[in-house]
Amino acid sequence: MNGEELFLRILKDSKYNAVPFIISTANMEEGVKYRQLKNGVYDYIMKPFKVKELIFKINNVIDFKKNIEKKLSPDPFSKVTIKLSEKILSLQLIQSYVKN
Repeated sequence: MNGEELFLRILKDSKYNAVPFIISTANMEEGVKYRQLKNGVYDYIMKPFKVKELIFKINNVIDFKKNIEKKLSPDPFSKVTIKLSEKILSLQLIQSYVKN
């Protein structure tokens, strides 16, 4: 089994389908590279590579994922604000109704 086959097999498992994969390869043929990118490979690193480069790539992926999670996670105070706004609106409606 080659790396591409392994990646596709792992990707089918729902436990791992959100994991960004960085492929370490000596084969940088455009056809292979484009096919793997189309299949969901996040990035490539060419063999032989410097460990420092791999560490930077991994850190970039982690930082990117954290930023996305931060932007998409609900703000705990927004629920409080909405609840207070709903309560204020309800009180205003009740007061308006009582006056009329």
